[in-house]
Amino acid sequence: MPSSTELSNLEVRCLVEELRRLEGCYFEKIQDLEEGFKLKFTAHELVVNPPHRLYLTSYTYRGKTPSNFSMYVRKRLRGRK
Repeated sequence: MPSSTELSNLEVRCLVEELRRLEGCYFEKIQDLEEGFKLKFTAHELVVNPPHRLYLTSYTYRGKTPSNFSMYVRKRLRGRK
């Protein structure tokens, strides 16, 4: 039985199906959250809260002041697929 941080084959398959919506989208920005961060793409937003959550959302989160990591990612990836 997988530990609490491992994903089963079924969970990986569901994640892949969910994340296929990001194909062809362009990266716009990253936003720091209280726990994890949110990646904004042209048509979708992806919340990453390691190691427990990864999901697409349309919910508006209240962000924090951007970290150096977030500023670096924004500068390097904005406008890329």
